[in-house]
Amino acid sequence: MGFLCFHLRIACHSVILFTEYNLSIIYISYGGPRMNPLTTEEIKNAFYVESGIYHTNIMELEGYDNRDSFVNETILNMLHDNEVRFVLDDSTIDHSTAFLLYRKGRKLLMEYMFKENSEYEFQLDFCEWVYPKVKMLSIQEKADLAFLLKEQSSSLYLPIQVVSLLKKPLELLLSQSEKDKMPISEIQGKRVIRNARLLRYEIILFMVLAFLFAKMTFGTYDSIFISIGVAIFLIGLYLLLGYLLHFRHVYCFHQLSNREEMTPNEIYWESVRPSYRYGQPILFMVAGIALIVLGILGLLSIIPW
Repeated sequence: MGFLCFHLRIACHSVILFTEYNLSIIYISYGGPRMNPLTTEEIKNAFYVESGIYHTNIMELEGYDNRDSFVNETILNMLHDNEVRFVLDDSTIDHSTAFLLYRKGRKLLMEYMFKENSEYEFQLDFCEWVYPKVKMLSIQEKADLAFLLKEQSSSLYLPIQVVSLLKKPLELLLSQSEKDKMPISEIQGKRVIRNARLLRYEIILFMVLAFLFAKMTFGTYDSIFISIGVAIFLIGLYLLLGYLLHFRHVYCFHQLSNREEMTPNEIYWESVRPSYRYGQPILFMVAGIALIVLGILGLLSIIPW
């Protein structure tokens, strides 16, 4: 229930931000004053320390846009490499929200957190980089951040609770088979990534071809149902085999579907949730069987079209 409430609050907050942003665009387009961009000094002054704790009022600054690359780059330059900074948000009553800032090289994470009881919930599964471009963290990057938070929590009091749907130790999530540990060449890696991208479009193309084949060959609804059902079932079967036999391009396809960077040389099958690993293929297969059954019932005139 707490997890559901968290995402409902995230959704409401996103809707409010989206509405405010679009209203500002409409206001400007109809002659309203255009907001001046924030300066480096204004951004830096928005972050300050009180009683040894970082605070920020950046959400209250006129012209603030969390998608502004200049704003994010300025915040990035305020942090040291591998630095994690907990910052209370002064724009909410009783500091019920906070930011987690994290720099890794030239990447910036600026995660918005809500307070639950006495701690702020940090959703590890859904965190993403905001600079230089929006991208989900890879499993290795999530593990590095989780270890860093655990390490700093022992020396500094961070009122953060790391929440993850994967109820497995990080050591297990990062475990690899001997096959997956074997590095592949750059050319092979590019081929794996290309096959992962093609798999997304091949699924759509395969169903379209099945539809056209049935339409031009038989031209009846029941044959179309059977043809598309067979195509969907085969897609599900192929994905299931890919997860069971650990095809690298299927793992990269999973990363692509989750907006993660594809890493053909960093394969961590334990990080893929069982509901996704088996649920997605089985859903395809069940849908395919259902369409095949409907088509057969139509051929037998049990269901008239």
